[in-house]
Amino acid sequence: MPKPINHITEIKAGEFYEDSLSHPCVCIAIEGTEIQGISLVDGTYPRSENIHYTTIRKLSITESWQWRLQGPEDKILSLYHRWWEKKPHFLTNPGKGIENLCFFALYQIEWDERVQQLLGTPIQHEWHQVKANITDQGEQGKADLFFVVSGKIQDG
Repeated sequence: MPKPINHITEIKAGEFYEDSLSHPCVCIAIEGTEIQGISLVDGTYPRSENIHYTTIRKLSITESWQWRLQGPEDKILSLYHRWWEKKPHFLTNPGKGIENLCFFALYQIEWDERVQQLLGTPIQHEWHQVKANITDQGEQGKADLFFVVSGKIQDG
């Protein structure tokens, strides 16, 4: 069974944990009282959790894979949060998925030194705003996708 992490010394990089959204994650770094990881569900990172504010549980490799394929064995999640189950159409939002992909892509650009050199300045996380809108006309129709990435120049 998963074991609650009460102190930051109870986990290290390379070990598995369950984050506050019940995603199984692999720990990649510890900073102070914060655990940073990568979700085994959708690859999002950094999945940061502070042990003082959220309940984080350590998982074995077997539990991590079970969580990934079948969800947590000891929790009941809402239908929307059950990544392992096919969703009915009314619970899917491709626009949100694309928004998340672009958001994380921009997030990674912030850390890319080559891009920073080309731009001459680092991109601040607050610099961009990502919005997606989708008009779905049903299975027989089409989906129109409108996507905007906007920003402003910031001093400092």
